[in-house]
Amino acid sequence: MASRTDTAQMWDAVLRAWSTGTRAIPEHLVPWSRSYRGAGEGAVELGAFPEPYTGTLAAGTPSMVLLGLNPGQADLRFQGSDGIFTREIADRSYRHWAASGPYTGAAWEAANGRNVYHRNRVAFARRWHDDETTAPESVLVVELFPWHSRRVTAAMRPPLDSLREWVWEPLAEIDVEHVFAFGKPWLEAAERAGLGPGRELTVAWDTPSRHAVLFDLPGGQQLVVVHQGGYAGPPGAVDTARLRAAIRA
Repeated sequence: MASRTDTAQMWDAVLRAWSTGTRAIPEHLVPWSRSYRGAGEGAVELGAFPEPYTGTLAAGTPSMVLLGLNPGQADLRFQGSDGIFTREIADRSYRHWAASGPYTGAAWEAANGRNVYHRNRVAFARRWHDDETTAPESVLVVELFPWHSRRVTAAMRPPLDSLREWVWEPLAEIDVEHVFAFGKPWLEAAERAGLGPGRELTVAWDTPSRHAVLFDLPGGQQLVVVHQGGYAGPPGAVDTARLRAAIRA
């Protein structure tokens, strides 16, 4: 069983090796790395380091735990072999870099503009907790597939063993009531993990194509998978309020 600390240490070692020139994917991660085969704009960007999570994983209690699909499009000026973020990881560790709020920081946003992916997730956490002081670095985001691609153009079906050991088991140690997953692939991942079919929540969505399915996790938490066609992000203010009411009903 992999603890939060085990998982953080594993990724620290993988990213330390990557940041110092080792490009070979460790044997225990090869099946995971081959579980998505996107083509064209969906091709995996192996010139950028993998990003399994951002936020703090090893210790403490994050304000919210969110599950995404993958880290999205890479910018090799930051995530490439001699990128700004790569050098930061080499100087310290992956866990320190991930806990620094890198994608809402000045360097990234000066080069790439406002980071919609991460800021939308922080906004969701703030709305959910009704707390505008929630800091970006306090939101833990864990990816279904840790490697970059510009888009998702194929099925993502990570090995059950990989998800169990490096996602479900460490997250079970975190003292949060709900874990939120965005994107339909997480629905399949939950069902394949043996969590059952889940329970579709009855919500009068402002966005009609949106769905939310509730699963009970073995550690006593609830997994909330939210998905809609063509979008794998959190709901806006109106639908967040309605989702909260549906869960608490």
